[in-house]
Amino acid sequence: MEIGLTASQADRSQTLFAVMNAEAHAVGNQFIAAEKELDIAFAAGTVTPATLEGLIAESARLREQLRLVHLKTHLATLPLLTHHQVKRYNQLRKYEDTGQGTEYDGKHRH
Repeated sequence: MEIGLTASQADRSQTLFAVMNAEAHAVGNQFIAAEKELDIAFAAGTVTPATLEGLIAESARLREQLRLVHLKTHLATLPLLTHHQVKRYNQLRKYEDTGQGTEYDGKHRH
């Protein structure tokens, strides 16, 4: 995705990405473990309504945290960019009307 980053912007963006990537891997591993715990509980036949609610809540919390890690990096990137770079980024991500319509097509872009 070409938005004309300077060397300094590219370096700072790569640093943000590295931090996000490390955080996402840590939370992602916890999410996978929570899902595995749910699978094991079902396989063992030990799930009750109360334990199911707790297992689902933990899985959902971790999924939310994973999404937050990702999206807060998008927000942290914005101050690094010029107005024109943000505009171009938004066009490339189809967040902004490019003359081809702005209806949501169900595709996840962030």
